[in-house]
Amino acid sequence: MANSLNRQLAVDEIVVLTSGVWCGSGSTIDDRAVRVKGGFGMFAETSGAAMWVEFLSDGEKTHASGYDIDPEDTAAYHSRRAAPVQP
Repeated sequence: MANSLNRQLAVDEIVVLTSGVWCGSGSTIDDRAVRVKGGFGMFAETSGAAMWVEFLSDGEKTHASGYDIDPEDTAAYHSRRAAPVQP
């Protein structure tokens, strides 16, 4: 398992990093949302976990570990984005 989601990630898939790993403990889910660009951490069955990511908030590109993905916050991010906008 090379990432916390235990599945293969697609290029440009959006995931959320764990709180405190990159942005400090006071960061929001939106601050920690990244677009996956490549790396071994995208795959469930590799020994490497490094992956290249791009923050959605400011476009900064960096590397992260696939184990730095927060499964619950990633699900919450996608649930919120899929929910209809309230008038």
